[in-house]
Amino acid sequence: MKRVAFVHLQQTIQLDLPLAELKVLLGDEEGLLAQVGTDLMTCHCCGLPHNHAGDIDIHLDKDNCLILAQKCNFCGQGTCLGFVDTTDLHEWQHILRHLLQQQFGLNSLGDE
Repeated sequence: MKRVAFVHLQQTIQLDLPLAELKVLLGDEEGLLAQVGTDLMTCHCCGLPHNHAGDIDIHLDKDNCLILAQKCNFCGQGTCLGFVDTTDLHEWQHILRHLLQQQFGLNSLGDE
């Protein structure tokens, strides 16, 4: 299992879709994204746990793990982050790779 202390969002790729749509595409009936991602979001600046509200930015790191990000409601300075390790979720990895290909206009063969 991969663990991340802090993520540099500049080193990730942001997905252009809302969290609700991602939950449907991944088939997250057990609520893993909420339990591990949004419910455990904390601010890297003030360290307070964050109750997400509104839009959450969805990022992927180089291993296709999910990083959920939102501006902190408490300090207003930092970014609250949630991390979901998908390295052992092979079906999710496949779906996330496909979403990246679609976002960048690549077909199933990897051609533009």
